[in-house]
Amino acid sequence: NGSWKRISSEDPDNSGNAMVAYGNGLAVDFGSLGLWYYNQGAWKKLSSENPDYMLAYDGKLAVDFGGIGLWIYNGSSWKRISLENADNTGNTMIPYKSGFIVDFGTKLGLWVYDGASWKKISSDDADYMAVYQDKIVAGFGNGLGLREYDGNSWKLIEALSPDKDGRMVTYKDGLIVDFGATKKGIWYWNGKVWTRISYEDPEFLYVYNDKLVSDFVKIQLWEYDGSYLP
Repeated sequence: NGSWKRISSEDPDNSGNAMVAYGNGLAVDFGSLGLWYYNQGAWKKLSSENPDYMLAYDGKLAVDFGGIGLWIYNGSSWKRISLENADNTGNTMIPYKSGFIVDFGTKLGLWVYDGASWKKISSDDADYMAVYQDKIVAGFGNGLGLREYDGNSWKLIEALSPDKDGRMVTYKDGLIVDFGATKKGIWYWNGKVWTRISYEDPEFLYVYNDKLVSDFVKIQLWEYDGSYLP
């Protein structure tokens, strides 16, 4: 059955996303102790600052340090790419092509960083974001619904936003969305049509090995293999 080994006596800071797979190891936010990297049994301190949110992309680590802005770590040094603080609700940053998308909140909206420069794609504040088929999908809440961005313009694909906890995951060539009690169940979007794959309301969604796992409120944990998707 294998065994457990303690790798740190310190407790990670469980706000934002405390641990991110990076390179061949793990970037861990230990709160007031700063940001550390664990690889091959050894720890290395990357920063004394406390991250609000982290993202690994294209061999680099992007970290929102709150009051001192957004920084990139390339494996040896840090570079600040924005003075602004990201909006740390929902999933603040997600990978996109060779860069990533950042939600800067109600003040600045949604931006894409391509590894060298910034592009504003929306003035609205996203509640939750996902990417499929090189398209960005964002649930904007406040009656703005679920919208899809193809690199040039936004298109409304559903008048409802995902459930308040932001349950939306990329799956196969499409997107899995939980709309909560209003549009009950789990739905799959392939870029053209919606298909309901469950009438149960999930508490959590996760994808692994081309399978979808859902934690349902009353009937526990289920796995879906996607056999009948359009």
